[in-house]
Amino acid sequence: MMQTENKSARLKVYCDENAVSPRDWDNVGTMVCWHKRYTLGDKHDYKTPQEFLDSADAKSAFVRLPVYLYDHSVQKLSTKPFLGRAPHADWDSGQVGFIYASRERVLAVTDWALTEENKDAVREILEAETELYSSYLEGDCYAFSIEDLSGNILDNCGGFYGETMSDILNEMKQHAAPEHRSLFDKIQSYTTLYASMT
Repeated sequence: MMQTENKSARLKVYCDENAVSPRDWDNVGTMVCWHKRYTLGDKHDYKTPQEFLDSADAKSAFVRLPVYLYDHSVQKLSTKPFLGRAPHADWDSGQVGFIYASRERVLAVTDWALTEENKDAVREILEAETELYSSYLEGDCYAFSIEDLSGNILDNCGGFYGETMSDILNEMKQHAAPEHRSLFDKIQSYTTLYASMT
């Protein structure tokens, strides 16, 4: 947990242990996975990867990408293999499923034509959805609370993800009342200073 305060309020930034899975959000992609020990991705009725690949969903998908799991003290997901990118990946990683966007889903949530150029854009969305879900699995989701100096909650919000703590703090700052935004600048300066020392 990180915290700072000024003359009237105290800011606390901490891991959001009650975060809602990004797979419960309104996604472009559908993630289908199979694993002996973990329940990953979205609910589906395909018993095997081959059954999915033989399905109309897989064959008619506008974009379909593989999903790989790296399982070594933490769980990470990616649309690219972990071999050569992570230690022990040769035995602690492998493909666990797919993420795909149906043509109907793309048309329903965007105003894009189903062109090759837009296929690249949808691919980037699916990659981002996978990265976000990976952050959730790794516990990289944060919340903040702002209290007065007597401990009374003035504001709080959770469910913040980002590539860096700086990104997360900037996003939090936009959700806070204007009179409390300087607290985020203050805690940002501390994290920047700490990062420069390590």
